[in-house]
Amino acid sequence: MDKKQFKLKVNDTFDKIFLLLEKKEDDSRFEYEDNGEIIEIKYKQQNCAINFHRINEQIWVASNIDGAFHFDYDADKDRWITSYGVELFDTLNRILK
Repeated sequence: MDKKQFKLKVNDTFDKIFLLLEKKEDDSRFEYEDNGEIIEIKYKQQNCAINFHRINEQIWVASNIDGAFHFDYDADKDRWITSYGVELFDTLNRILK
């Protein structure tokens, strides 16, 4: 994937993440900030950061409870997964339970 394709895929994925986050906005324990490159989430006891890493072409998720994950894009499955087969949105849904 070239740099332009990576950025387009990240933008599309971040849009989907924002849709997921909007579903949580009614919960007073939930808040998030976006500075364009990093999404910071606070929910219950969970603090989480989501960002993208251009050099490695990955999306990174770091959580104070669940740890850190690096997701590579799998074009065949059209999803972001870790080297262990863990999917990005499965991880985010678990963190935001």
